[in-house]
Amino acid sequence: MSGPVRPLTGEEREAFRLGRLVAAETAPYFMHALFAVAPVADPGLGTFAVDGAWRLYLDPALLVGPGRGDSSTGGAVLLPEVGHLLRDHAGRAAQLPTPRHHLAWNLAGDAEINDDLLAAGVPLPAGVVTPAALGCPDGDLAETYYATLVPPGAPPLPDDGEAG
Repeated sequence: MSGPVRPLTGEEREAFRLGRLVAAETAPYFMHALFAVAPVADPGLGTFAVDGAWRLYLDPALLVGPGRGDSSTGGAVLLPEVGHLLRDHAGRAAQLPTPRHHLAWNLAGDAEINDDLLAAGVPLPAGVVTPAALGCPDGDLAETYYATLVPPGAPPLPDDGEAG
């Protein structure tokens, strides 16, 4: 992630709890996963992210800083992160041809998740990655979207510094 992680402060934990409750109310079928993640503060990250060990990295500025959203926005942002875990995007990335391009895989995973959430009526923030934004039809898998972004046999994309 972006730097040293730390436990959430009391104020950050409360903001996360409110967002998680909104997310659970919006998508109750994600509730177990929402309560299974281990949230940690990652100052300077600029977003929320997850890893294969079910850690949820949260930029504290987005929880309690001047750029924070309300609990509805926080809840809407948590659902795609949990979607990455439930769809085992970290494990599926290991099956991709190497070298892998982490950013392209992340965008493909976001598209796979977000079209389903939008179809279910989940209010996601403006500007989320969708299949249409990648020039693809809805309803496909991240691997298909990734192949559109990184066609088989194409020259490797520049390394974005992530293992994938």
